[in-house]
Amino acid sequence: MWISFKCKLTGIGGIPDEFMLDNGTAYTANRVLEFITQLTDLKFARAHHGDDKPHVERFFGTLITHFLETYPGYMPKRFSRNSAEAKEIGKKKLWTFDEFERELKNFLDDYNHREDLNETR
Repeated sequence: MWISFKCKLTGIGGIPDEFMLDNGTAYTANRVLEFITQLTDLKFARAHHGDDKPHVERFFGTLITHFLETYPGYMPKRFSRNSAEAKEIGKKKLWTFDEFERELKNFLDDYNHREDLNETR
């Protein structure tokens, strides 16, 4: 599930001009819809149309290739759960929730403060 928004900002902060939501049950709940429509325009992305939300899809790709693939126990889609590779992966000690959360926060901090990002501003 994801939320994408477009926003014309004056200074820092502001209310988005538009919210785009996927069709997950968390976002189609009446209370969520009522709240968002009081603030701004609401649009739903089409199912299976990543081009409706390219920034979100790109970030998910980055998250998978630069963070999740380093996670102990990460299993690529290409592996069958019963393959020898999958069995070896399954033997690895996994991070605890706190370790995972810490590593994700570190990744996001590094990602948002990387050199190539600063060069484009």
